[in-house]
Amino acid sequence: MKFNLKKELPLILITIIPAIFLWYVWKELPMEVPLHWNIQGEVDRYGSKNELLWLTTLLPIFMYLLFLFVPLIDPKKKIAMMGGKFYTIRFFLTLFLSVLFTFIIYSVKEQTLTNPNYLFMIIGIFYVVLGNYFKTIKPNYFIGIRTPWALENETIWKNTHRLAGKLWVLGGLLIIISCFVFNQETALAIFLIITAIITLIPVSHSYFQFKKLASAVILLMVSTSFFAQESLKRPQTPQAPFEYNVEEVSFQNTQDSITLAGTFTYPMTGRNFPVAILISGSGPQNRNSEIFGHKSFWVLADYLTNQGIAVLRYDDRGVGESTGNFSKATSVDFAEDVVAAIAYLKSRKEINLNKIGLIGHSEGGTIAPMVAAEDKNVAFVVSMAGVMLPGSELLLLQKELQLRSMGSSEDYISKEIEFDKGIMKLISTSASDSLKRNLEKYTSEYFEKNPKFVSDHGMTETYYKTLIVESYSSPWLINFLKYDPKNTLERLECPLFALNGERDLQVPAKENLEVLEHISNIDSSKKFTLKSYPDLNHLFQECKTGTLMEYGQIEQTLSPQVLQDIAEWINNL
Repeated sequence: MKFNLKKELPLILITIIPAIFLWYVWKELPMEVPLHWNIQGEVDRYGSKNELLWLTTLLPIFMYLLFLFVPLIDPKKKIAMMGGKFYTIRFFLTLFLSVLFTFIIYSVKEQTLTNPNYLFMIIGIFYVVLGNYFKTIKPNYFIGIRTPWALENETIWKNTHRLAGKLWVLGGLLIIISCFVFNQETALAIFLIITAIITLIPVSHSYFQFKKLASAVILLMVSTSFFAQESLKRPQTPQAPFEYNVEEVSFQNTQDSITLAGTFTYPMTGRNFPVAILISGSGPQNRNSEIFGHKSFWVLADYLTNQGIAVLRYDDRGVGESTGNFSKATSVDFAEDVVAAIAYLKSRKEINLNKIGLIGHSEGGTIAPMVAAEDKNVAFVVSMAGVMLPGSELLLLQKELQLRSMGSSEDYISKEIEFDKGIMKLISTSASDSLKRNLEKYTSEYFEKNPKFVSDHGMTETYYKTLIVESYSSPWLINFLKYDPKNTLERLECPLFALNGERDLQVPAKENLEVLEHISNIDSSKKFTLKSYPDLNHLFQECKTGTLMEYGQIEQTLSPQVLQDIAEWINNL
């Protein structure tokens, strides 16, 4: 870190204001000075004025030095990424401490606290200012709402700090107003209540957000982006310098009033390039589709751009730098984000407007045909392990394959499938306002008839029932289970390249490719290219078993053959 004296000088001067003021009044202070006041503003503890020296001068200096070096010792290296925003937070924190300790020194000199409401007002102003910057704070171990649940997942961190920012601004304003309206005792009570509320609610929110996200594990769906092992070797991750142009961009989904942020890469020379929009699988994912430290979309974008194909990849709504609420969105909403990406690309002079295509992985491989079937200007679709079966069928097949790979008994698998089939039937027949109630009734009755079923899962009946009801009543999952891609695929007119790994336990190759083969046999005009890879898993890694736990153990991010096949197919269109 390079020390910038010009930039740091204002902070240094603000930091030493209490020390200068204390030096100015030092000789006027007796050896014994007030160090604590009660709510009436009366002194209830005296002490040596040397204690005052430590508290009001050395502590601000220590805090200044700590936050100066925090970016260096931050293991996540996220604070350094905040740039000027972190400096602004440091500035206001330094100013707050300086004003607070100068006020304390003045109160000591006058031998009275004058009016404790002034102190509450200072803190209230600090709450308002800091609240305005909460949403800019990156995940780190030093500042912000640093609960274990928020630190575990970037989306939870972001949602927690958005909520906390609003609460702190509102709480700070109420504290300031109360200082003008109420007496000292009432103002103190309001201050303590509001402080407790704006502290506890974000903490609780982060816990329940994590619990909600963790419950998605039961679905065993495509994305496991909340796991990360960045310390593992990932030799395919691109390294600078890059032999192509890299731009950080943003574009608007005006229908939902959200901003999507991403990265646009294109060759350094020439123009009129074909371009591909990358669409991530299920679960909150950043523009790199990062899973277990693998940055598959970055690897794919790097390879394609080096082959003369421009690429736009972006953070899912509500993830990273994109705004919006991921938890309330369905595949239909994510399709609208793709439409917004297409509109943005039409403004780029570097690309061929007749060669805008879509590349989707897993759920993204389902969303891509949804968009292309409606927009005839989409030139091509690449579906990487895209879901071609109805969601309800896929989930049952997925559950069976994964349980069998874990060595579960046939009886155990049979019971699981029987239970899930009942759930699928309920979802297809229940009205939205009665689904939760029907799920609760169904699970209670099933558990009563099969008491060993719950104990086999290592959970209490109450917890397991809650997990099932909350998971299967989410808008995204309901939409996913009811959606049948076949109708969309039958209307698709552009070329489609469907790739699947034969060791994929989440989107099985055989059953999904058979859907496309069936459509092609009926309609010979379809331009479908299908390819199955014998030793690849859901992430298109060369693997041995295809299980989820193997993903992070494999150093390879994407099979070189897959990269080559996609680039050649696009360039040969």
